[in-house]
Amino acid sequence: WLLDTYARKSESKQTIREVWYDLDGTRNMQYTTSASLPGGFQDRLFEAWITFEERVEADGLRTYIIAFCPIEKYKGTHHKVEGAEKMQDATS
Repeated sequence: WLLDTYARKSESKQTIREVWYDLDGTRNMQYTTSASLPGGFQDRLFEAWITFEERVEADGLRTYIIAFCPIEKYKGTHHKVEGAEKMQDATS
């Protein structure tokens, strides 16, 4: 499960779009993106911590549990992006 398409800058007004894999040697990812807002509002920065767990059920069926949380909930490494200081953190 990869977010490679999200790691590239899009053609829209998004100025920041970064993905870091294997945070601290685990299955965790940090996803950072920005959004430009109209009408003089300050641009917003969205940062998420994404993790998953694979489980194999008794019948052999594989199940994946995926969690999306604000990066503040992750106690490990937090990557910083250039230009983020000019934006307002989005709230969840």
